[in-house]
Amino acid sequence: MSVNWLFHGLLYMDRTERAFYVLLEGLLFPLTFFAFSAIPDLSWRLLDALILDHTLHWLFNGHLYVVLREFSLSRVEKGHFVRYVRGLRGRIAREKSLLAGAIFGSLSRGELDSSSDLDVRLIRRLGFGNGLRACAFAFFERSRALLHRFPLDVYVLDSLGPLSRMRADESPIILYDPENRLTRTSDQPFHLVGDA
Repeated sequence: MSVNWLFHGLLYMDRTERAFYVLLEGLLFPLTFFAFSAIPDLSWRLLDALILDHTLHWLFNGHLYVVLREFSLSRVEKGHFVRYVRGLRGRIAREKSLLAGAIFGSLSRGELDSSSDLDVRLIRRLGFGNGLRACAFAFFERSRALLHRFPLDVYVLDSLGPLSRMRADESPIILYDPENRLTRTSDQPFHLVGDA
């Protein structure tokens, strides 16, 4: 749990989402620093503000229920998974910054149980604005999952490259691919049709 809190999934994020995440935490820091203004020692004030800032960011990025699931402290009924996936599919379809979205993990392997989380990868469209919007979408989706006590593990990808690192036995469940560009072939795990 401490490693999860420390890194917040930064090791799994692509460059754009990592930058968004660090920027968001930096924007929150002045508020948490102000909250500890009664502490006279500047070093302690900085440390306390950093810890609170980092913890709040960790909580609202949905990591709490993913970690609780690891310790079998969070259980989700299959019906809740189905309802969440249906809602997520609609939200992804309405987000113009996203090119595609797919489910991996235990659900895609047919091993879903009450201690599973939902592993989703979103592929964003090119462009700075699309990168910001896609990352904001993922942040709000993680916050939604927190409020619904749902274990969501979602990341925004800048390209399809990171999908090649997914397990070979995980056949993705496509949530959104309006241009039918996301395909899986035997010689290359994933590629965009029409791209080199």
